[in-house]
Amino acid sequence: MLFFSCTFISCTYIPTGLGNTDTYPKYEQSSKFKKIFLTPQGYTFAEYYLIKQFTFNNQLYSARVRVYNEANVDTAYFRENKEGVVYIDPKTFIETVDLPKDPKPGQKWQEPTNWVYEVKSIDATLETPIKNWSNLIEIEAKQTTGETKDKFMKYSNFYAEGIGFVGSIVDNELIAFFKEKVDIAQSKE
Repeated sequence: MLFFSCTFISCTYIPTGLGNTDTYPKYEQSSKFKKIFLTPQGYTFAEYYLIKQFTFNNQLYSARVRVYNEANVDTAYFRENKEGVVYIDPKTFIETVDLPKDPKPGQKWQEPTNWVYEVKSIDATLETPIKNWSNLIEIEAKQTTGETKDKFMKYSNFYAEGIGFVGSIVDNELIAFFKEKVDIAQSKE
């Protein structure tokens, strides 16, 4: 069974064009559809945005819900600021950059706890059972202290223009990947 946290597999983004720093990246806030993901072991999970926005520290955040099964639901909160798309921890109210506004290979940032992030590539490739992706943004995350024992020490997330998060790799193994976008009104899940 797989367990994820918000910083493990990042949120859904719709980058609107590499190099256009006025509009890149944009995170998707539509509550009209959900995205379906698969794991190589055959597990499925879904994510969608709520219509309602939430306020923390006088800032509005969109809520992304990820449903792994009936007992495992994760809600994460995001907004866009001058740095890019940021996640806020609703317990500590600390923001962390999830995807920088103008990602460049080698660009690094650190969250206040124990993770360091780096843009590894803006033209990465990713092979999944559904599709072979190209021109992806790859963000690598590494634990700096090893204090978070229930999470991986290092992982990479991949983002595609027009879709957002499309996959994650841990120890050179694909662990989750995008399957499809489904209209919530027509969905039976």
